[in-house]
Amino acid sequence: MSEDISEIISDIEDVLRLIKEAKNRIGKTAVKTQALAGEFKQEVGVDLENFEIRLQEIWNDLDSVLQEAKTLREDKLAMKSSIRKTIENEENYKMKDEETQTRIEAKLEERKEEIRETIEKIEKNE
Repeated sequence: MSEDISEIISDIEDVLRLIKEAKNRIGKTAVKTQALAGEFKQEVGVDLENFEIRLQEIWNDLDSVLQEAKTLREDKLAMKSSIRKTIENEENYKMKDEETQTRIEAKLEERKEEIRETIEKIEKNE
């Protein structure tokens, strides 16, 4: 029986030794896990920071495009207005030109009539 007790004590000592080894391994694993978790957090933080920077760049690009679109729209409206004024001025010029032409033709007709009358008077006097 003492042999059995010695064997049990030896087995218990082996189990205690294994438990201590397991405890040491668990501690080392916990330290490694914490280190990896820290690295992971750091990498994720850097990735998130880069992502945030990229999103800000995209936002700025979109804002620039929007401003350019507004400027182009304003330029387009100004150009349309300018073209419209040019067309109106051209139409006004044409109307004035036609009025002037009509007045000139009317004066020419008056002159022709005066010349005819003068010629008729001259012919009668001869």
